[in-house]
Amino acid sequence: MATVTTEVQLCNLALGFAGQRQVITSLTEESTEAQMCALYYPLARDFVLASRAWRFTTRRSVLALSTEERTHWDYVYVAPARMLKAHEIVSSMRPTPPGTAIPFDWELNDAGTGNLILTDEPDAELIYSAQVPEVGLFPPSFVAAVVWQLASYLAMSVPVKPQLAQWFESQAEKFQRIAAAADLNSAVPSPPPLAEVTRTRS
Repeated sequence: MATVTTEVQLCNLALGFAGQRQVITSLTEESTEAQMCALYYPLARDFVLASRAWRFTTRRSVLALSTEERTHWDYVYVAPARMLKAHEIVSSMRPTPPGTAIPFDWELNDAGTGNLILTDEPDAELIYSAQVPEVGLFPPSFVAAVVWQLASYLAMSVPVKPQLAQWFESQAEKFQRIAAAADLNSAVPSPPPLAEVTRTRS
């Protein structure tokens, strides 16, 4: 697959996969293809982004306290604006012991304008998946997963056989697994602490 750096390129690939010969030059042009791509592309992108903890979209943020309160939680924080999915809370002031997880939850704020992170950790740092609109940051295998996901949506809106939508969806799932494997192999995990290695050998 050629290098994809723009939303238009990605949408044209999805249109091609869906059997469309008509390409678009802008998401704002007045063609049906462009209108449907503009409608469905953000949904397809964010669906795949939120499906796993992709390394290229993982961020860390030291959280700011909210003025709101929640029962059974000591601290209520403001969630990052571009958070798609929260993964883990760690302490920003001290190491989190290996194999332990700091309990947390997240929910809508009182105004309905954003999310809150709820935890008992006084120095909370959140590891989360962020919304990434920059297509140029997408790994090739991730691009393929989004293209097939978008094609499955477009199959119901542009002149192709709607019955192909289910097959497109299966292709999207297949390429999500391929992309996940590539993402998993893109880093080398740190070795376990020395004490853990010693216990394993004994």
